[in-house]
Amino acid sequence: MKRLKQFGAAWLAFVILFVACTPTVTSQPATATFAPVPSDTAAPTLVTYNLSGPISGSTMTWMDGGTLVYIPAGEFAMGAQEADNPRHGVSLSPYWIHKTKVTNRMYALCVGVGVCSAPKPVPGAAVYTDPTYSDHPVVGVDWERANAYCGWAGGRLPTEAEWEKAARGLSAPTYPWGEANPACELANVGGCESTTTSVVAHPRGASAFGLLDIAGNVFEWTWDWYDSTYYATSPIQDPPGPAEGIYKVIRGSSFESEFSQAPSALRHYGGPTYTSHDLGFRCAVQQPINFPPYCQSTPYQPTNNAPVVSSCGAPEFTQYEPYCDGSTPYASLDLPLGTTYTVDTPGYSCIETLTNGILRLNCTGPDNSSGTLTVCNTACADPTPSLTQGVVCDPGYSYDSATRQCVYAPLAAQAGPQGCPPGYVLDSAGQVCRPTAGLDNQCPLGQYFDAALNACAPANGQAACNVYGLDNPSLALSCYLGCPAGYSFDSNTQCCSAPALGLYPSCQPGFAYDPVVGACVSGLAAAAGAGCTTVSLNQLQCGQPYDCGQYVQEAVCIRNAVFGCTWDDQVNVCVNKK
Repeated sequence: MKRLKQFGAAWLAFVILFVACTPTVTSQPATATFAPVPSDTAAPTLVTYNLSGPISGSTMTWMDGGTLVYIPAGEFAMGAQEADNPRHGVSLSPYWIHKTKVTNRMYALCVGVGVCSAPKPVPGAAVYTDPTYSDHPVVGVDWERANAYCGWAGGRLPTEAEWEKAARGLSAPTYPWGEANPACELANVGGCESTTTSVVAHPRGASAFGLLDIAGNVFEWTWDWYDSTYYATSPIQDPPGPAEGIYKVIRGSSFESEFSQAPSALRHYGGPTYTSHDLGFRCAVQQPINFPPYCQSTPYQPTNNAPVVSSCGAPEFTQYEPYCDGSTPYASLDLPLGTTYTVDTPGYSCIETLTNGILRLNCTGPDNSSGTLTVCNTACADPTPSLTQGVVCDPGYSYDSATRQCVYAPLAAQAGPQGCPPGYVLDSAGQVCRPTAGLDNQCPLGQYFDAALNACAPANGQAACNVYGLDNPSLALSCYLGCPAGYSFDSNTQCCSAPALGLYPSCQPGFAYDPVVGACVSGLAAAAGAGCTTVSLNQLQCGQPYDCGQYVQEAVCIRNAVFGCTWDDQVNVCVNKK
């Protein structure tokens, strides 16, 4: 698929007619916006610390409520073997990138503080302010909106090369998860779902660096202009993309994509003003800022992440050969009582009959197609992680029972008679208490766990400026560049203050605020595992082949993939592949 959901025949004709007299647009590097911290006239002398630095796949909590993943410097094999993406070696400098796509909750924070513009309304998209979809990827954002958000988050959209390295790793497999064929448990692609899903709903589809949702769910903007011949002339080191162009490169795949569109090396493109219900983005941060902590954060309830071991087996079933009842195709199977099932493929439905304790399912779908059904044994234990007791705050915060929030409360930087307070350890110099990973196994905002320091360290490498949670106003004024735009620095408590209540980052993707508990709790539904299996529902051709030629738009064609429709890029028509 080369021309991703373009603007229609009229717009393309307009581009062809006027491109000669329309100047191309040159991208300018995104500039992060900050609310500056007042300068301190008596800057203290900083001590030098030896750091091991982040390792491949290191993570850190970021200022927008998401998580960044560290991608180390080095070469990788980029591209495949198509005309516009020949395989070639590329070497990149180190960078950080969002672990997930930017979610509705994350984007709403930028809108709430007055920096970002709200997404454009697009048909078929979930309402981005609806809490039900807070962990879904934000859509309805054109290239400018996406890059403006990334600038607010201290970065920019990833270059095409950065996106692909993060998606494929150093060995550059076909898919983020390796060479296994796409499946519904790996990604929201191929008609597995009829809409977007949580960005953390497919952990089995993670890339080698630990990125989630890099295939499926929604496409993603990148920094580059599109040029079909760019790979042949691009520099080996940190290719920035063409200097100008008409279309921007779009990567990944969506819930409407066919399985054949899931390979990570495929390139798509669209105009910078283009928006869709299946197009989002994630950000890259090459030089992380040492942000001050927020003045308030949401408490969380830590989970017991020990793996669940279950010997409970999947239910036994009997499946029959597919057949036709007139012009209607059917696939049938018998299930024992105590079995639940879920129809995974849109366009499929099942009719139940119960005879002598046997549950028979007669399932129908489009002619000459294949769907899936997940069947589970209800006697199996629920593998949802168990919750520990109580709610906790990260180091540097104290719990306020009146507001049920964590309030930033810096403490003395020196160790006391009893040693460092909970959540802190002595640094490698043995003098100053430094924060360590909390009960959520995460370091504080903008920090990763450094093995040499044996504590959390700022991602910018200035360990001496790690004043997180420590009462040291002079050092804070010297070390912190500023707060995110829309926030102001409180010099009394050395933290970033929001313009209004409710405008602090809340729960990370995969967690939801529980008003009964008063904290962020795990909101992930357990993936199909112990006690479950997937059944294929193959349908015969019982009627006339579906008329895919009636669809003249690529997006509409792909949306009807369940009927066998696929878009032929060579002739730009919708054909029935069955």
